[in-house]
Amino acid sequence: PTVEARTQRPPSDEDWTAAQERAQHIFGIPASPLPTAANVAALATALQNEARTYRDAVGRLPQALPTATGFVGVDTQVNRARTADAAATIVEALLSNDDVDAIEAFARADVPTSAAAIGRSIKSAGQVATAIESANWELLRTATGLGGDWQAQATGIADRLREAVEADELTKPLQAALEAATSAATSLLGKTVEQKTGDTKDYSTGRPPHGPGGPTGDDRLVSDPGPDNTGASPQPHRFTFDGRSESDREAARARLQELLETVDELSYLDVSWDTRR
Repeated sequence: PTVEARTQRPPSDEDWTAAQERAQHIFGIPASPLPTAANVAALATALQNEARTYRDAVGRLPQALPTATGFVGVDTQVNRARTADAAATIVEALLSNDDVDAIEAFARADVPTSAAAIGRSIKSAGQVATAIESANWELLRTATGLGGDWQAQATGIADRLREAVEADELTKPLQAALEAATSAATSLLGKTVEQKTGDTKDYSTGRPPHGPGGPTGDDRLVSDPGPDNTGASPQPHRFTFDGRSESDREAARARLQELLETVDELSYLDVSWDTRR
């Protein structure tokens, strides 16, 4: 029988150079400057292993991003979205081709921002997608929609979040921006409640400032963290809110959530509602 020896076609020098640079900037993978068959196969395998690791997360991110871009009112083709789409395309191209074809697809793929931004998008895709999926968008919507005396602060929260959504992950991490916006929104909504009801916290006595009967027509949330490890007396947190106001109800939910998130640090937590009409 006749045995035919076939030589694998190497990538062009231009493609190999581009692939080496991108491998380093996107995945942190070094490569030999010589495009031998062994080096090409080794780089393709290393790239495909990375792509396989992040494939699911990279696929989730473009599906989650419209929630964020829609909320802040920006085009779906902002840098963050374009980078996420390009990252997903690169990952799929690596996993759909072998050796030389994978290297060429990787080297020629569109990079709308930078290779470093693509790398950050790929490696943070799961974290960012989860942050978007779990964000309290209703709280943010209520806070950023405030007007009057609160409009400037509400606009500031919305503007900072919009800037983060528009930018790529390398420039402005979105999870941190969402956490900051949620914290600021919670604080702002709490201030609107306090302005309506007066000074609503009395840590020394635990009594509502409006007297034992509470303000007519309002609901009161009373939270008591109980004694601490030093044996000190409980320091109740109290505030009132108008149950007919959606922003007040959202602020109450946010305040209760803050208490629940600290429950592991407390030895005792008692929450009760006192509704008066």
